[in-house]
Amino acid sequence: MTTPSGPSDDGRGEAELLDEESLAAELVDGDAPDHGLRRRREHSRPVAIALKVVPYAFVAAMVLYLFSRRDDLAKLGDASIQDLVLIGALVVVGAVLNATEYWVMYRSADIDVGFRENVALFNAGQLGNYLPMQVGTMYRFRYLKVVHRLRYANTASFLLMNLALTFGSTAICGLLGLAVLAVNEQADPSWLLVVGFVLLFALSIASALMPLPKRSEPGGRLMRAWAEFHNGWENVRRQPRVAFEVLLIDTVKLVFLAWRFAVAFHILGIDAPIGVYLVVAPVTALVTVLAPTPGSLGIREGAVAVVVKLLGYSIPTGLLAATIDRVVMLVVACVLGSLGYFVTGRRLRAARARDAAGAPVTSPG
Repeated sequence: MTTPSGPSDDGRGEAELLDEESLAAELVDGDAPDHGLRRRREHSRPVAIALKVVPYAFVAAMVLYLFSRRDDLAKLGDASIQDLVLIGALVVVGAVLNATEYWVMYRSADIDVGFRENVALFNAGQLGNYLPMQVGTMYRFRYLKVVHRLRYANTASFLLMNLALTFGSTAICGLLGLAVLAVNEQADPSWLLVVGFVLLFALSIASALMPLPKRSEPGGRLMRAWAEFHNGWENVRRQPRVAFEVLLIDTVKLVFLAWRFAVAFHILGIDAPIGVYLVVAPVTALVTVLAPTPGSLGIREGAVAVVVKLLGYSIPTGLLAATIDRVVMLVVACVLGSLGYFVTGRRLRAARARDAAGAPVTSPG
């Protein structure tokens, strides 16, 4: 005789406990329990509709606006091959630098990910992120889990630590750009941007100095997930040299991104002061990471338009420059991402086959 299910000792129902257990299993082991799937957390209907509709409505509005400015966009066809190739080359350099940041963190944790393998995986993920639901990021998580036995919670810790360091590089590059503009009296610095960069810098410093709380409660999959995340985060935080290397690499990446925008503005016939590009680049990079739309479509372009407006330029100038950069970036992403999927896909299939045979997995260079 079975007893009816009821609330647990801590007042939660069986379905809620199942949800917690399944989520923890996904974070720690990469699989949900055999006895059920994780219960979905449902939003209220208006919130659910807003989450699905608003980002894509924004993208649609951006596309319609750009269509209305198609005569200006025609300047892209008049751009020299040298300018477009230069932007493409800078996109490639930026992708390699971005991937290198993660490689440095992986190596600091003794995770045997090859440099070329990591670059291929990063580019595959970047292309996949042009699909809904951050498919590319999920692919990276799954690849590292299957091929390198890196648990999801541990991978998430590297992702968030990289974001925290990106706050710091964003602030450094942005404040440098504002200082250059102010010293040369080329533009009045926007106090909104100054405050934003200072807050980002403070947040980055706080994440570097303040240790995460370590839960001491026994057992449980959630505690194991937290322990994995905690270990990954603290591993980087306790190695200032690693954090500094990642911060330096990301700052250099932003300088190359500023160069890309300088070329895009030049295609439009505008040669702005270098400080403008040093401000636009970090904001663009940060929004690209945080935007809810696939590939940050629309949000990235809108952010560039707002920043250049705050610096005294027109919104259409920002939108068109960002669109020129986007077009080249998409072409490069398709090429590098496809190659990345080809390389990592073969390795992923090989790892699954070896798992089935019980053989160890080795890492390429």
